[in-house]
Amino acid sequence: MDVLSHPHSSPTSTTLGKCEILIDLITHIYADLHFACLEINPLIALDGENGAEPIVQFLDMAVKLDQTSESICGHKWAIARDSLVPTEALGRQLTKEEAYIRKLDGSTGASLKLTVLNPEGRIWAWLLGIICALKEYKAGLIAHSVKIFVRRGGPNYQEGLKAMHFLGKSLGSARKSGVNSARSIPPSAPGSPPPGKVIGDQIVHSSDGKKGSTRPWFCPFDAKTRSLVYGLQPRATQGMLDFDYSCGRDTPLAAAMIYPFGSHHIQKFYWGTKAALLLVYTSVEEAVKKHPDADVVINFAPSCSVYSSTLDIMRFSSQIKKVAIIAEGVPERHAREILHLAKEEDILIVGPTTVGGIKAGCFKVCNSGGMMDNIIASKLYRAGSVGYVSKSGGMFNELNNILSLVTNSTYEGIAIGGDRYPGSTFIDHLLRYEADPDCKMLVLLGEVGGIEEYRVIDAVKLGKVRKPIVAWAIGTCAKMFATEVQFRRAGSMANLLMETVDTKNAAMKATRIVAPEMFEDLPDVLRETCNVLVARGAVRPKPEREPPVIPMDYKWAQELGLIRKPAAFVSTISDERSHELLYEDIGLGGVVSSLWFKRCLMAPRPPSTSGLKCVHLCGCLFCSAPKLTLHTHPETRDPPDPAHGPSHTQV
Repeated sequence: MDVLSHPHSSPTSTTLGKCEILIDLITHIYADLHFACLEINPLIALDGENGAEPIVQFLDMAVKLDQTSESICGHKWAIARDSLVPTEALGRQLTKEEAYIRKLDGSTGASLKLTVLNPEGRIWAWLLGIICALKEYKAGLIAHSVKIFVRRGGPNYQEGLKAMHFLGKSLGSARKSGVNSARSIPPSAPGSPPPGKVIGDQIVHSSDGKKGSTRPWFCPFDAKTRSLVYGLQPRATQGMLDFDYSCGRDTPLAAAMIYPFGSHHIQKFYWGTKAALLLVYTSVEEAVKKHPDADVVINFAPSCSVYSSTLDIMRFSSQIKKVAIIAEGVPERHAREILHLAKEEDILIVGPTTVGGIKAGCFKVCNSGGMMDNIIASKLYRAGSVGYVSKSGGMFNELNNILSLVTNSTYEGIAIGGDRYPGSTFIDHLLRYEADPDCKMLVLLGEVGGIEEYRVIDAVKLGKVRKPIVAWAIGTCAKMFATEVQFRRAGSMANLLMETVDTKNAAMKATRIVAPEMFEDLPDVLRETCNVLVARGAVRPKPEREPPVIPMDYKWAQELGLIRKPAAFVSTISDERSHELLYEDIGLGGVVSSLWFKRCLMAPRPPSTSGLKCVHLCGCLFCSAPKLTLHTHPETRDPPDPAHGPSHTQV
């Protein structure tokens, strides 16, 4: 390899020596090709003969590519793809199922991952699979008087609970649901949120756009925080507005939306039962200028454009101080560059690969907290005393549920995301909670991979974190597998002994951090720690207020079978309540005859005479005409069929 052939070399750089030039070359290649790891052992650097440039020969090299960067530099990787044999996951060839999922992952914007850990194992397809399994072992369940307790039934858990309810009846076994539903109270009842600024048009208007009061550094979100939503995500935005309404905010947290790929328009949402209109701008600059009270941006841009959009957002660091990056699959090099710039501009980054965060009773980012029924059940509409930080979005929601049952609920929770280079870390948020006088107790939920938990351990040892802290690292099942397993996210893989959960949990127990023996003991440890604070008077339980009323969307209620709608248009073949009509094998003519004459006049015919079907129907419709001759165009007519006469028909 000619070390002077890369773009960063210059004639004067030869004076730096072979070592300096080599380091510059490797750094350039590493960044340009988006390597995640580069190992060279050994290499030889030879002096040039007769004054020629130095020569470097790599005797052995191993490279790990950042797969999320394939859209950026995949064409460069392709140059070596024919001559190199890539090492598949876990050092083996992909199974047929894994290869199929990888193909789907590459052809869609969604994140689809599959690793078959046990080819001989049986996997039930989530809730429907569980229902099938329970039906298969029905006799044994009934014989042993097994009781089934269901807390949730998947992301759309209302439908899941309904399915489990019918299953319980069919099994004849006792079943108990552990989900608390929102109470139905009239809008004017005590505890309902104020309606906000409602004009005669029944539309809730946003605030006047004046800058709010300056918040302390440890409190990035409060009841007056306003945000801009980058990207058209109406469902997530409506969920945030519903949360605001349940908390009793005066105005929605979303001030406006940004969508660079369209034109200026207005998106309609709901504030309780009233309409709320959000302006959609085509540029960040215009949105920031028109809404000076917004200092948070929730970035829903996909992984292919999240880098450029985030850099565009951070140009306005004088106003925008918090950015949540939701996208998965952000190239690691781009994540590092965003992190570096954010530190320079003093911007708090949450994500990438995050469900967001939530400050109970104040502010909600993206889909954190789950659906409104789960938010009400977890008491997130009012502030508690426990601040927590997690990587996992699923465990984020589980923590909300646990804390609502064994403590006085959540004060604030952040999911930092599972990538190897998150915009903010565990210790960043725990130090905020430590400085916040309203947060009385800290919770850390780590996981396999990474070393961020050790920064928390060091902070506890140095006395930077003095409040009671409960911590646990999930992923203890990783040691059950013979090879290293990456649990979905890029950062969820232990490359060193210190990155395993057993080592992390042991290190946390060696300090004053309260760590359970296993995850099942976490609720008991949280309860005991909270009870100690209550006994000291540090936490003072407040009387519960009535949960607010959140209207259910019509489409959702219809899917759950809670309401029914009379059809405005009804015919003998279809109405507007069901799916689009499929003509199947009777053709359009058969459908029209069924509609008009209440019976199908079209007898099945061979394909060669399909053109005569409509002729038959037309003969019925125009029977009063003295004579009608229909001719088939000579270029398009079917071949003549002796059994059905010539290619034209007289009616």
